[in-house]
Amino acid sequence: AYGIALSNNTVFYSNDLDPALLNDYYVNIGGNSQVQYAYKMPLAFSKNGNQIQMKIKEAEQAPINIIETDINTVNGPIHVVDNLLLPKGFKLK
Repeated sequence: AYGIALSNNTVFYSNDLDPALLNDYYVNIGGNSQVQYAYKMPLAFSKNGNQIQMKIKEAEQAPINIIETDINTVNGPIHVVDNLLLPKGFKLK
């Protein structure tokens, strides 16, 4: 069986930004029972008190803070962060 991977929901409000829900969340799953097309959430979420934090998984950067949440747009909510998200190995000159 072959086919395109089936997509999961990728619109998350602040109440969804929970490490228990999203750190192992599949953004898409294999189409027609094929798990090789599965793609896990590339971001890791955490909480520091009431502050929601996130980082790119396996990046050396410390988690950044989400400072404003749930700004509604036509394409879904926007969340404002206080820093850039830099992937592993990315260097700025």
